[in-house]
Formats: sequence, C-alpha cells, structure tokens
Amino acid sequence: MYFDNFSDFVQMGSHGSYVWSAYGVTAVVLLASLGYPIKRRRNLAKEYARRVKRESTITQNTKTEHSKNNIQKESESV
Repeated sequence: MYFDNFSDFVQMGSHGSYVWSAYGVTAVVLLASLGYPIKRRRNLAKEYARRVKRESTITQNTKTEHSKNNIQKESESV
C-alpha cells in the first residue's frame, strides 16, 4: 500500500487506530515477556542469598550451642 505522506501512513485509510493499537498491545506483551523472567530471576537470586545467609547463621548457632554443651559436660565431669 502506498501512502502520499506521513499523515496518510499514520491514519492508514481510517484503520490507523486499530493497527497502531494492535502494535502497541503487541509491544507491551513482548516487553512483559522479556521483563518478567528477568525480574523473577533477580528475585530468586535475592531469595536464595537470604536463605543461604539464614542457614549459615543457623548452622553457626547450632555449632556454638554444641560447643557450649560440650564445655559444660566436660566441666561437670571434672
């Protein structure tokens, strides 16, 4: 289809509003399809880091508790 000027191109023979809204919706869907996995990956990475930190803290506390218990038992047996 040939257009004489840019205004005719934008109007597309009175179908411009449908054509450009379809392009807009398509662009939004494509951007969301690209953006959502990136955001989800970042959130999962943060969640994993929090979980590792929490578990390492729990492990350290458990080791500390065991050490205290062993020291108490040794001092009681002496």
